[in-house]
Amino acid sequence: MLKTAIDLTSYQLAAGEPFLLEIQLQESTGAVMNLAAREFVLAFYGSGRTQVAAIDGQKLTDATGLFLRFARDGLFSDGLFGQDLTVEFAERYKNGRNVITTGKLTILASSGGVQSLDDGVVGQFVVRITMRANASSPGTLTPSQQILPYQPTLGTPAPTFTTAPSISRSGSRLTGNDGVIANGTAKTREWLLDGTVIASGGTYDLVGTEAGQITYRVLAEGAGGTLRVSSAPISVTATVTKVTITGTPPTSGQVGTAYNFMPATANGSGTKTFALSGGSLLAGLAFSTSTGAITGTPTAAGSMTGLVITVTDSTGSAALPAFSVTIAAAAQPVPAFALTGPATIAEGNPSAEYGFAGPATIAEGN
Repeated sequence: MLKTAIDLTSYQLAAGEPFLLEIQLQESTGAVMNLAAREFVLAFYGSGRTQVAAIDGQKLTDATGLFLRFARDGLFSDGLFGQDLTVEFAERYKNGRNVITTGKLTILASSGGVQSLDDGVVGQFVVRITMRANASSPGTLTPSQQILPYQPTLGTPAPTFTTAPSISRSGSRLTGNDGVIANGTAKTREWLLDGTVIASGGTYDLVGTEAGQITYRVLAEGAGGTLRVSSAPISVTATVTKVTITGTPPTSGQVGTAYNFMPATANGSGTKTFALSGGSLLAGLAFSTSTGAITGTPTAAGSMTGLVITVTDSTGSAALPAFSVTIAAAAQPVPAFALTGPATIAEGNPSAEYGFAGPATIAEGN
């Protein structure tokens, strides 16, 4: 049975046990609050504040009045086993929600199997938390706790999986089976590698670099709420090494002089495409998306900084470290000079004239 702190700061449940929690909100006078136009949810968050599940509160009535029920069968706790989870009890608004309590959920290992919420379950109990408005401290609630017999026939039943999702494999293709869902239908389908979502949809094609545990997770939705359940994992081993890219590009060039650099790739699988994912090229240079080469004859001086060449194929992407190239201005021609005068100097001819022939003026920098 679910165990909770009276203020809902902690929850504890064995894997395979149903999650059963009821909350009744009362005015400071003890009268049950009118929740007709209000909606409440229990949201479950994993690491990185990723929401992994949510249970909408069902509005039910018994002899004590209106209360909220949050119920899921044992597949729910079994699917969340091993995760570090935070649980928020919140009221939903049109544009957000107000968190009322936050607590940690611990799911313990168990060999007791997965329990249902059917009418045939005998001796099932539910925790009911009563939260009463505090007259002396507006906006705060004073909680109390009861353990009550579970009455499954109240309200709209939540979705349940009578048969859990599963995976079949044919070569590199994985096909997910949604299982058998009662009181709802499959809404979303996801593939996870070691707990991280890698794809969505009913099939997944292995690219060869995956190594670890792959599971297929289905979100069921019905009038009674939503429920996410994962398949038993299958183990996969990497069969293809991820693509790599190497090369040392020239870091300098000159206007009017051809520049050429093409990286080398290794490993990977399938068609490779290249992208200049960082920086931009000077006029006269071009990038090839089929080879990753930078070629051409620059027509302008300047610096190209933060250049990054990326290659992508079916195994993923790889990139060269960012690099820079400086293109210098074209070299200026050396002015030509010539000695003028007789080829020979005749003896006794002191009047012969000699000089240099060249440009009348020399431009700055020439």
